Amino acid sequence: ADSSAGRPTTEAGRTVNALWSQFRRSRVGVRVLAMFLLAAAVPIVLLTVLAQRAIDEALLERQSTVLANTAKSAGILAMDRLQLAAQLLHTATVEPMAAASQDPSSRPLLAWVDVAADGRRTVRFGDEMAKPLLHLPLPAFAAGLDTSIGLARGIAAATDHVVVAHQDGAAGAVRLGLVSPDFLWADAGKLPPGLVLCALGHTGHTLYCSETGLGFTAERWAQGDAGVSSFDGAGSRRA
Repeated sequence: ADSSAGRPTTEAGRTVNALWSQFRRSRVGVRVLAMFLLAAAVPIVLLTVLAQRAIDEALLERQSTVLANTAKSAGILAMDRLQLAAQLLHTATVEPMAAASQDPSSRPLLAWVDVAADGRRTVRFGDEMAKPLLHLPLPAFAAGLDTSIGLARGIAAATDHVVVAHQDGAAGAVRLGLVSPDFLWADAGKLPPGLVLCALGHTGHTLYCSETGLGFTAERWAQGDAGVSSFDGAGSRRA
């Protein structure tokens, strides 16, 4: 009795298996299976894309924050160094700056030119480097101040140089000093890999760039040229 009772169940199971096998081999079955797999795969792909985008945005935000903080710190340090160079002009201390054996990063000025009240210019030191100062128009001094900061085009016309000027009110003379880029930007090159820091003057020319050869690209980027949104090179380098 027990054996005969189990037969219908077995027959029903075989029928279901046969129908399932026939359904899987049919076009409808293939379509249903494909739709099921697609419905399962689409959310996974979307989540993966969104997660990768969030990671990239977070990384870019972190790089931008690091670069902004570095640029701010470099600017503050550069102002301190400009004040030191101007102070040396004020005290007329030539000998320490003219020492040829001195480390360039610790030498504030590359050249020094004295401008007499009658307009005559005398090179105190610098020789070749002093040439941009020999024809540089005298800067304007704000009321009550005896120090001014300006720019002079480099000899090779590749970069601009920062110039500090001190006015001797009693004698009517002016001292011009060409600031050394190695001294001015000594603390600006400490950046994480993949980041480049460039400083441009109000003329749009490069004053400093932590990676040689990218100054021209930085100038184009600052001018908003079409197609220049990041530096070309190994990887993406934001400026």
